[in-house]
Amino acid sequence: MNTGIQKNHNCFSPLLFFCIITLLAGLSWSAEKEVQAKYAKLQQELESLQALQSAKQDALEKAEAERWDQRYKQTASARQHEDRSRSIENGYTRLASEMGRMQDELVREENDTRTTKTEWEDTELRAETFKNLLSGVIDRESGKVSSDIPVGIAERTLALSSLSTGISEKGSHIRDILNGYFNYRLERLQLTREQELSSRMSFLGEKETDVWRLRLGTVAVLEKDRSSSQNTQILLRTGRLQGKVFTWRTQLAENYNQKIATTIQSAVDGNTTTNITLDILQNKSVGSGFISSGPVSMKQRVIAWFKKGGLVMYPLMLAALFGLFFSLERLFILLRKARASKRFMKRLRPFLDKADWQGATAYCGRSGASLSNIISGILRNVNSSRDVAEKAAKESMLTELPILEKRMVLIAAIGGSAPLMGLLGTVSGMISLFKVITDVGTNDPRILAGGISEALVTTQTGLIIAIPILLIHGYLSDRLERVQNDIASGSIEVLNKIWPDGE
Repeated sequence: MNTGIQKNHNCFSPLLFFCIITLLAGLSWSAEKEVQAKYAKLQQELESLQALQSAKQDALEKAEAERWDQRYKQTASARQHEDRSRSIENGYTRLASEMGRMQDELVREENDTRTTKTEWEDTELRAETFKNLLSGVIDRESGKVSSDIPVGIAERTLALSSLSTGISEKGSHIRDILNGYFNYRLERLQLTREQELSSRMSFLGEKETDVWRLRLGTVAVLEKDRSSSQNTQILLRTGRLQGKVFTWRTQLAENYNQKIATTIQSAVDGNTTTNITLDILQNKSVGSGFISSGPVSMKQRVIAWFKKGGLVMYPLMLAALFGLFFSLERLFILLRKARASKRFMKRLRPFLDKADWQGATAYCGRSGASLSNIISGILRNVNSSRDVAEKAAKESMLTELPILEKRMVLIAAIGGSAPLMGLLGTVSGMISLFKVITDVGTNDPRILAGGISEALVTTQTGLIIAIPILLIHGYLSDRLERVQNDIASGSIEVLNKIWPDGE
């Protein structure tokens, strides 16, 4: 069995081998076909990749070329930009250097401008200070005109007014103001040096007359009637600090009329020199040696005394009038109230003695005395307690007492303020005196004496007014106290009559 199987096995081995070979060959050919197909496909893909690579290579070369071209352009642009930046930097350096130089010049210019401005402001301040000083000098000179001899007053006042107006205008030149002021002073000096004889119409006394006028600088002005050798007048100082400083004197003492007539006639005759036997400088008196000592009425003395005191005399006179009026009014009221209170109590006592309270109340209503109102308040509370009646009396007294004390404080104020107003006038006069002393100096003692005398007039007037008013006020205060005591005693008397036991 095994042999047969062995024989069959040996018979199928070549066939199996052939089949295997054939199968393998078929598989090999199939695999080769497949490999060739894959190879062909791969060949196609390779060609395609090579073509793509070539295209990419071309694109890469083109991109590289473009990149290099762009890089070249960028390099050229960078070089151009660098050159431009270098040029700008050089320009900026030059500009910075120029700006620094200009900044230094600007600082120097600002310093110079600031220095110049400071110098200009200092100069302007000095000019303004000098202008103010010059304005003060012109104002003082204007104040002197009224106290100076009245020669060319209108022209001098107009010149000073023009200078004062010019110095206050904007754009005015100090040089022109100074020239104007020096010209004014030269003209004033020329007036002092001139001797002038002229014929004109002038008031000789109260009549306008044709006169010869002889002016000796600014020292003396003499006039003589051309038709009369004795009718003369001289311009003299009044001794006052303000107001009418100079006045014409016609009523001359002794033989001064003849002396003035002789002096003027000598000038009319053409004499270049003449003897002046007059105290024209008034060194000894303010015209008193020239004026005839005729009788002077009381009215003229009072008017002269009033004018001498100045403006403060007006409020002093008002204070005197009001003080006198209020004092007389209070004196009349207090005397009447005192008599009325005594008369009232004399007529009231019979009612009190009879305990006729209704009759007493009716009488109080008819009476006008101050005490009647107070006692009427007590009688209205006769049925109440004494404390209630006393309170009613005090309430009525608070109403009556202010009526009695009315204007007493005002009278005291007037009496106390009169010396103060007089002192105010004295201070004002002393201020004016020192102003005149500042202007003309202290060479003339008449100015000091006249100014002090004028200043003390108001103090004298204030004391003359205050002393009587204060004395009257003291007397009125005493009368008021008496009336108040009468009221208090009358009230207590009525209270004691109604409540004798004090309950």
